[in-house]
Amino acid sequence: MIVSKPEITAANAGWRTQFCTRGGYQGAGLAEFVRRCYMHMHWSALIRLQGWVAIAVMFQLSVSAGTVRLSFLNDPATLQETVALLIKSGCSECASSIFKHVAEHYYGAGFDFDYSRFPKPQNGFYSFTNARELVAALPQRLSDTKHAWDFNCFDTVIVLADGRLRTRLRPVEIVGPLMISTRTTNNEEVITFAATARDAFTQMVQPWYREATESTFPESMRDTRICLTAQLFRWHLLPLSASEEKLEKIVMTALQTKWRQEKLSFPSGFEVVLCHKADLPAHTICTSHAGVLFGRKRGYTFLEKAGGSGPFVRLDFDERPELLFWLSSKFDETEHRYAHIYATFNNTRIENLDTK
Repeated sequence: MIVSKPEITAANAGWRTQFCTRGGYQGAGLAEFVRRCYMHMHWSALIRLQGWVAIAVMFQLSVSAGTVRLSFLNDPATLQETVALLIKSGCSECASSIFKHVAEHYYGAGFDFDYSRFPKPQNGFYSFTNARELVAALPQRLSDTKHAWDFNCFDTVIVLADGRLRTRLRPVEIVGPLMISTRTTNNEEVITFAATARDAFTQMVQPWYREATESTFPESMRDTRICLTAQLFRWHLLPLSASEEKLEKIVMTALQTKWRQEKLSFPSGFEVVLCHKADLPAHTICTSHAGVLFGRKRGYTFLEKAGGSGPFVRLDFDERPELLFWLSSKFDETEHRYAHIYATFNNTRIENLDTK
């Protein structure tokens, strides 16, 4: 929609220009435009020009504000619109239906969240100038939300990517050692090893969680869930020769090598986003979070579950660096100080999330 079509005729010149919603100005550059006006226009016309420039600048600021939008998907209309987006983006109707069900189940138990620093929502979304402003408005990390433990981030990705994130690994196939985290009877986290995906799944996933979530997955998805959990939610080893120099490339090579050996293939229509902590002194990589990134006609949509107790999150934004800041904020100061934090996008791209 064109805001206005003022025809501006300069003394002794017959050129024209237009202001419009895209770019604010069509024709010569704005600086050149102003220069010509100073040369050719009468002072009265110049004053009118300055008014149009001010309007254009204000309009540009208004359309650029609120470039990051967040929804917790806790209202029916936004959740339904998100389901439609998933199907349009290549997710199966079955997967989209399961996603809707688990989101409704989570919020059915209540959602006690401090919105005091949030703007008023519009159509189920909270708008912020950028991701930094959004993070500053959070009362705490979303993974620390007080809520009963529910569907986790990896299961959410496995559901959304059903049929697109593929593995040819079978649950009882010996591929180990798979390096995983498990908990002792004292609830202490320790690292252990497993020979098969089923062994890894059994050791890393608590019995009560397996029982609570198993019926959520159709029979056709259960073996895939076991294998993908073991392949994604785990540790990797860095070579002893790894150093600060080119660490990002070494981390990506280590991940790609294991994914290839374990017959994992990533989707083509969207991106599986994984967060990794690389501990150079220990020569380990820990993959601790997962989400899904969809490209839109303009910008992107990122979907995630913020840990077991945290909410479902939909983040809409125009520029990819906004997502990097959002992902970086999931790690506390200590983690950033003693580890290198990365995000991978499918098996083709890695980005540094360090904020040291």
